Amino acid sequence: ANCAGSDSAYITTSWTQPVIGAICETAIGVAALPYNTSDDTANYGDDYTGSPGAISCGTSSSYLNGDDVVYAYTATADATINVAMSAIGNAYSGVFVYTDGANIGTECVAGFGNGSSTDDYSLEVSVTNGTTYYVVISTWASPQSTTYTLDITEIACTAPTFDTATIVESCNPDGSGTFTVDIIV
Repeated sequence: ANCAGSDSAYITTSWTQPVIGAICETAIGVAALPYNTSDDTANYGDDYTGSPGAISCGTSSSYLNGDDVVYAYTATADATINVAMSAIGNAYSGVFVYTDGANIGTECVAGFGNGSSTDDYSLEVSVTNGTTYYVVISTWASPQSTTYTLDITEIACTAPTFDTATIVESCNPDGSGTFTVDIIV
């Protein structure tokens, strides 16, 4: 630049594009349910360490020591969602749900660590309208990363139906004509 007739010095700086999904501030947005994706935690790096937190996490082991990925879902209603993991590539992986990015590693709403298994697993989470939930998938330091399929679905309430209804004759001695109905749901 040329300010008031004299040249000014150039300033250089380096900047790295943040990896979408690496941390809660750049979480992968889950816009609507049902949500399905298949991925690998190796694509996101190792940004969290230690235990997922002792409260409601399903484990207090070091499941945040491997590569981790973060998804963000803002509930659109008071409901229950199901967070399911399948096609898990390595054992010692886990999925943990938080209501605040600052709580990652300290206080879970729900969570599950699969230990030495690669079996599919799922957990149910009660969600509150307007609250953002952070779903973190991570592993122990060894195996460091895992492939996975993540499904997040809302558990729909189904209106009750009934098979039969039978009127039970009145046994009321006062002659009021009252009766009861037995319904098999």
